[in-house]
Amino acid sequence: MFLYLIYLALSPLLWCLLFIGSIFNKKIRQNFFHAKSTIFAAKNKILKTDKSVLLFHAASSGEFEQLKPILTQIDRTKYFIVQSFTSPTIYNKENQNTTVDAVCYQPFDIIWLSNYFFKSINPKKYIITRHDIWPNHIMTASNMGVTCILINANIHKNSIWMRTYLKSIAKIIFRGFDFILTPSSDIKTNIEKLFSNNNIIITGDSRFDQIINRYNKNIKLLPDSFKKSNNIIFGSIDYMDENIIFTALKELYTNGDKDLHDKQQKLIFVPHEVDTITINRLRKKLEKHLFTYSLYSSLADNINNSANVLIIDKVGLLADLYKYSKVAYIGGGFSRGVHSVIEPAVYNVYIGFGPNIEMLNEAKELLNINSADKISNSKEMINFLNLINNDTEITIPQQFVFDKKNAANKILEVIIQ
Repeated sequence: MFLYLIYLALSPLLWCLLFIGSIFNKKIRQNFFHAKSTIFAAKNKILKTDKSVLLFHAASSGEFEQLKPILTQIDRTKYFIVQSFTSPTIYNKENQNTTVDAVCYQPFDIIWLSNYFFKSINPKKYIITRHDIWPNHIMTASNMGVTCILINANIHKNSIWMRTYLKSIAKIIFRGFDFILTPSSDIKTNIEKLFSNNNIIITGDSRFDQIINRYNKNIKLLPDSFKKSNNIIFGSIDYMDENIIFTALKELYTNGDKDLHDKQQKLIFVPHEVDTITINRLRKKLEKHLFTYSLYSSLADNINNSANVLIIDKVGLLADLYKYSKVAYIGGGFSRGVHSVIEPAVYNVYIGFGPNIEMLNEAKELLNINSADKISNSKEMINFLNLINNDTEITIPQQFVFDKKNAANKILEVIIQ
């Protein structure tokens, strides 16, 4: 409790730091100055209905994907659905989404902003996915009698909440949850160290349902020329991934474009952030290594793409791009942690990722069934990328994904009980 009281006492300082940060950071600025107006707009819609309000929260695009197979099954005649986001990127993309009744920002975790947020929305239930857990939001909602549910809970052993110096505050915060729904018994064991009641339920992970749903839609995103070549995709990569990737590419494609053309191969780069700085950094590195490229935003379906390298400069496409690849390297494993590996798995591609996989249980599971490679250096990256020339069959990862479907149904049963 002492640590939480310190956190509360620091609220004015945190607010000041966010205000200063908003001057220099566009994402902070958009949430900081526009959250209140979006919450007010959602409140006005709620006042016109007598339905029970369900508040879902997703910090990012990936977390919203996890919610979609749940949201689409909710009876809209009984429930009014409010969807909140932290990131302006996903808010700007989904603020008109008809799967829900209202969309707003979730404000930053300052106590008076939390009070305004929950008093305005007045939800019956507050549902968070994955691990976007904020002390004041949970405590405020719980104190107001809101049922708090954490779904797809991913509290791995290296989670911030498992650290010794934060365990005392974590136990207080987790006491605010009424139910915690987890993908596996391993994660349940971790959570039991913080949350001692019997309301931890293994339901599976709704991300698998959404991956399968997208797979079944078979959306076309690229020109037919990408079906005629063997392609490597670098998905959700960041600066740390780029260093090892380009070291390997320099070795494998000494002559840049010419080597890709001779081998009938293409490269697809999907950065985790699609801001101007990131895109320009990728462009410069590609030019340095003698690659010509196209931006996705400049493509049209009726144009035969001539470039052997494509940079995806639009969010929300990655999961559907893996169908065009034979080899997929997933980013994040050299920084905060590897991103989704089940998106490429459903298309049966060779999968590789960096060493930081503790936060992603399915990455470890894919390694155990020989359907993925863990890469720690440029030599291992070279060996992995060379798999594009390998016709040997690997253990099929697609079945691994399909075996974990229908978690969304189990999660929804708990939410609406």
